[in-house]
Amino acid sequence: MKGAPPRPHVSLLGAWALAFGCALGWDSLVLPWESFLPEAGPLGTVLGLCAGGLAMAVVAWNYHFMMVRHPGPGGVYAYAGAAFGADHGFLCAWFLGLTYVAIVWLDAMVTAYFVQHAWGFDFHFGLHHEIAGHEVCLVHVLLSLAMIAAAAAICCRRRLAGAAQTLLALVFAACVAGIFAAALARHEGGRAALAPAFAPAGGDPAAQIVGIVLLSPWLFVGFESISNSSGEFRFPLRRSFGVMIASIAAAVAAYALLSLVPALVPGLATGAASWPDAVSGLADPDDTAYRAAALCFGRGGLAAVSATFFAAIFTNLVGNTVAASRLFAAMADDGALPRWFGRRNADGAPRNAVLAIALCSPFVFLLGRAVVEIAVNIALVGAALAYAYTSAAAWRTARAEGRRATQATGLLGAVLAGAIVAVYLLPNVASDTATVSTESYLVLVVWCIVGLLAFLNVFRRDDGHRFGRSPVAWLALFATILFLSVSWIRQTTYRAAETAFAGIDGRREAVLADGAPADGALSADARRDGLIGTILRNSMVQAGLTVLSLALMLALMLALYAILRRREREREREKARAQSYFFSTVSHDIRTPLNAIVGFAEMLRDGFKTDAERAQAIDSIITGGQTLLALVNDVLDLSKLEAGKMEISPEPTDVPSLLGGIVETFRVAGAKPGLEVRLRAGGMPALALDPQRLRQVAFNLVGNAVKFTERGHVEVRASFERAPDAETGVFRLDVEDTGCGIPPENLRKIASPWVQVGSKLSRNGGTGLGLAICRQLAAAMGGSLDARSEVGRGSTFSLVLPGVAAVAAPAPAAPPPPPAPARPAGADADAAIRRILVVDDSKVNRLVLCAQLRKRGGFEIETAENGREALERLRAPGETPFDLVFTDFWMPELDGAGLVKAVRADPALAALRIVAVTADIELIGRSADLGFDAFLLKPITAEKLSAILSEAAR
Repeated sequence: MKGAPPRPHVSLLGAWALAFGCALGWDSLVLPWESFLPEAGPLGTVLGLCAGGLAMAVVAWNYHFMMVRHPGPGGVYAYAGAAFGADHGFLCAWFLGLTYVAIVWLDAMVTAYFVQHAWGFDFHFGLHHEIAGHEVCLVHVLLSLAMIAAAAAICCRRRLAGAAQTLLALVFAACVAGIFAAALARHEGGRAALAPAFAPAGGDPAAQIVGIVLLSPWLFVGFESISNSSGEFRFPLRRSFGVMIASIAAAVAAYALLSLVPALVPGLATGAASWPDAVSGLADPDDTAYRAAALCFGRGGLAAVSATFFAAIFTNLVGNTVAASRLFAAMADDGALPRWFGRRNADGAPRNAVLAIALCSPFVFLLGRAVVEIAVNIALVGAALAYAYTSAAAWRTARAEGRRATQATGLLGAVLAGAIVAVYLLPNVASDTATVSTESYLVLVVWCIVGLLAFLNVFRRDDGHRFGRSPVAWLALFATILFLSVSWIRQTTYRAAETAFAGIDGRREAVLADGAPADGALSADARRDGLIGTILRNSMVQAGLTVLSLALMLALMLALYAILRRREREREREKARAQSYFFSTVSHDIRTPLNAIVGFAEMLRDGFKTDAERAQAIDSIITGGQTLLALVNDVLDLSKLEAGKMEISPEPTDVPSLLGGIVETFRVAGAKPGLEVRLRAGGMPALALDPQRLRQVAFNLVGNAVKFTERGHVEVRASFERAPDAETGVFRLDVEDTGCGIPPENLRKIASPWVQVGSKLSRNGGTGLGLAICRQLAAAMGGSLDARSEVGRGSTFSLVLPGVAAVAAPAPAAPPPPPAPARPAGADADAAIRRILVVDDSKVNRLVLCAQLRKRGGFEIETAENGREALERLRAPGETPFDLVFTDFWMPELDGAGLVKAVRADPALAALRIVAVTADIELIGRSADLGFDAFLLKPITAEKLSAILSEAAR
């Protein structure tokens, strides 16, 4: 379960800034020169960006759909877990977390390169080393660490992070607009100067557009980051889709405007006459992009482009750090990461998650720019995987709710995102190359293996028994490890072969030129041996990875088997202990009211000295009986829920009125000095809910809150978030208290029907069945009941019901008729009812019902012990006909069902009114099917009996 929720603080503008800032970064200045224009041209770039934006809009709708149904932290971790199980949620979050962190590292590292290119600083002094052909300087590392430290410090203050994100996002948007406006003002040549519209090298324009669309998960990754902060929104969740669409539209516009700058003023940074000349053969696209942007501003351009760059970097840094920290904290709260990651500071920010991101950064920065391409590839694949999972979760949820439009968007989003993952990971068969870098395959393999180890640790510590239920997920991960390792071998071998044969071809040309065949042969042999050595080394690495993966999978399977066996034994022992505790508790709660009933009943038999004592005894007997009845009803409800036989009957319900009655009851009955019980449930339409079950859940939750809260408040909040495309929405009921709170280790226990937290000596009354019944009622109504608590600060229980329809308001209920006055014994009976036959095999039951009937009126009452005897009395010749029969259902010789069947088959008796008297609640609602005119449920009260007699007398 989750810790205390942070207070809402994110405004609409703040959410847009978070989504927009995460979706853009340093690449918005560089990609137009490096990728967009060379590969698609101005028109192809704009069309590709728009198409990619539309694809992301589909994914955004799927996120919105799931966000409304699963508000709070976690994002896709929560969505995949809810739709497919905790294992899938862990897998998805494992890769998405790496995506967010990789973007953070990337943004911090490129800052040093910007300062070097744009401002001309030379950092190549002091300690430095070289990795993969890139020089890593100590100053680069220190500057990157400074950026990470600054972002981490900001992110540890939620309001400061929100304000900084909003300000920088607006600055970046204004700077982009300024760059484009300045370029447009300097443009010459009109539309003809923008030719060619597509890639200079030619090719299929459609393929060029698709190439831009395939970059969409990388270009726009971050618009979904607000899903991790949805629990902190100050605005209704139904507006989240508009926020994401606005951020995607702003990102498309920013990319498009910056992509048109080189086409509008190609000679600004390069002196080229046309944009194809400007973007072709660039020695350093970074340097060109920064200088071109600076020159657009004219005087002071370097300062302006620096502001643009740092605004882009910091919005990306802060936004992705916020997203990653919320994701890690949600996983920690759920037990998928160590609890340390979920610790929050006084401001509510997940401080330790932010700290973890910052602490692991130095090791990455020491690798320098060699990791830039790897980070980009990982971020693209991780984002696409998250989009695929969220879309699939939306499709599955929408199918359960019958939402066809969202089923379509979910399926479309899953197919699009899955296709992008496949395109980037599957090598091109024709050229033996892949879109992602060779090193990225190896990093992903390592991350998969680390994920297996992390999951094994999570599984061992899983007290909630939620993980390890989806072996398909882990078999798929194992297959992914094998596929990625094979792909890595393929790519490294191809690269080594290409290098070797390129050298051989070059040497052959030299041999033909100078006539030195011996040297050429030696060179060829040496390169051949090098290629063979590379293949052997790679094969050994692949074999090692395969063996390691197999060993891990075997270890995982053995661990799963051992842990499941241990859990099963522990579950049986715990169940035996819990049932023993439960039955002793029930025995206590049965004997307590029975003590009052039996004791006062004996005293009534012996007589009381005063009428006050007699009245007190009678009230105690009635109260004890009602307590026993409530206990029996709880046990029966739990039995029906666990058997899946609980019927839910939605009808137009005025929720505020229903909750108002409950709150008013506890204001009076549960009044405590210093405790305020309040309700917030205004402006809600009538909803199609089961009022009886909703009242049962609300009554239990409010009752528990009042019971465990001495001072402060108990607040009941109800809301209805209507889905934009339908008349249905999400109903949410929160019951918040400022009581003692519940320790994390006890949150799971309170949901068990067998356990009440605390010892018998510290029990607060009741059997502890209430919360178990509420949770199962929530599931029966198609929703969930969650709890958040913090010791010493209180608890919040939340009922969430998706797919609830808004309906016409129910007609005001007619006031109940005044109860008919009790008839004194001996008074004339109703004209329609004179003779009554009472049939029951229990003498006590016959005595009680006959006494109640005599109290009601002057009826002539006869009795029978079973159905056969009753049938004989009914058919007896010369007997005055009976007007009404009360019969028990379960009896020897001939039961109630047999009796009514025989009566209905006899033409002389077929019209006789027969009422079944039973304690079997399974029979309620089946009176017409069984042939009875009505059912009277034991225990029989004066009110129930009066209603039956009034109906029979008509």
